[in-house]
Amino acid sequence: MADLPHQGFASLSAVEVGQALVIEDAEPVTRLALALYAGGSGDHHPVHVDSDYAREHGMGDVIAHGMYTCARMLRLFTDRWPQQALRSCRVRFTAPVPPGARLSLRAVAQSISTTGAERRVSFAVTLTDTAGEIKLRGELALACPLC
Repeated sequence: MADLPHQGFASLSAVEVGQALVIEDAEPVTRLALALYAGGSGDHHPVHVDSDYAREHGMGDVIAHGMYTCARMLRLFTDRWPQQALRSCRVRFTAPVPPGARLSLRAVAQSISTTGAERRVSFAVTLTDTAGEIKLRGELALACPLC
């Protein structure tokens, strides 16, 4: 099936298997965001906040926390649907995300099921940078009440 623009994905009840959602994150990853995330999460590992340390350990610069990257991906979903719609999320981090990276989400509806009084849609998700390198891969399930 053809890709749907995110505006056409307004209701989970309209999603069909095979449909894709592609969303470009408007904001690049910033050093400030990484520092704030380190403070909020308590993860002050120097690879995330100290450029010299990161370079000494084989990175070109600091890199985003994996869970920060996951949170950015989840925010792209919760900008469109309520947080309460989230039923499950499993991800694997496949490449480091440096400051300045611009990320793009692609989510493809893999299955649809009805459980109880809700319709559940499972998506295969990838988060890539502008060069097309996959930074995160996983599965995510959202649900909406049956009408």
